[in-house]
Amino acid sequence: MPRRRLARAVLASLVPLLVVGWTLAIPAAPVVRAWDAGTFSAADEAQLFASTNQARAAAGLAPLRSDAPLGSLAEWRAQDMSVRAYFAHEIPPEGYLVFHYMDLRGIQYALAGEDIGWASGVSDDQATPYIEQQFMDSPEHRANILGAAWDSMGVGAYKGSDGTILYCVLFLESKPAAAPTLTVTSADNGTTLHLAVGQQFLLDLGAAVHWTVTVADPRIVGRLSGVVVIRGAQGIYVARTRGTTRLSAVKSPRCTSGACPPSRPGFRLTITVS
Repeated sequence: MPRRRLARAVLASLVPLLVVGWTLAIPAAPVVRAWDAGTFSAADEAQLFASTNQARAAAGLAPLRSDAPLGSLAEWRAQDMSVRAYFAHEIPPEGYLVFHYMDLRGIQYALAGEDIGWASGVSDDQATPYIEQQFMDSPEHRANILGAAWDSMGVGAYKGSDGTILYCVLFLESKPAAAPTLTVTSADNGTTLHLAVGQQFLLDLGAAVHWTVTVADPRIVGRLSGVVVIRGAQGIYVARTRGTTRLSAVKSPRCTSGACPPSRPGFRLTITVS
């Protein structure tokens, strides 16, 4: 992918889980809005959009513009998590990340990111200010909100049948990449990947297990630092200099008790950079 970026999910419950000195301003007398179960709230989506740009302005960053296709995908993500009762960046059943669905919808981007959160046990008119603060209190979510590369954003806010409100915020840099970008999947196992210097790719082997990834010569191809990803294999890599190296990924199931099973061979890729 030109570059893709992902922040780990932090549950935005009544107890916070996860620049200095920034405080979210919440109106003293918010307007109470009716929000029926099984619906989106355009007003709350607009509020979260505006508060994100306010946070960016306070940090000296340019505002983001609204992107309709990205907003539609964000709404789908929020509704899908609610209806199918899961909360994760990995979308069941395949475990794909949202970038896969951006590609399917033809959304063009050089860099993309996702923040998700949920609110329960707070009034409808306070749910979005609550999520705003939870996102800003989370270093990883905050890093997405204050991402200097972004130029567009889409927001989805959906209230489930049990009253829980799910949120998804998608960010992207719509500038074209300098070179074509790739998504490498298990279908590329055993093949040779040809890259130009500076070209990036997403290694997405699914989320069913944890993967340990090794690059034989990280001087030629290395994983991007400062980009939060889910599980070992789902990382962003960049071609740094000319040469040929080998990338390998080994499945490492998590041990719950007793002796750990042996690691299993999983994925090998030859990478040539020219």
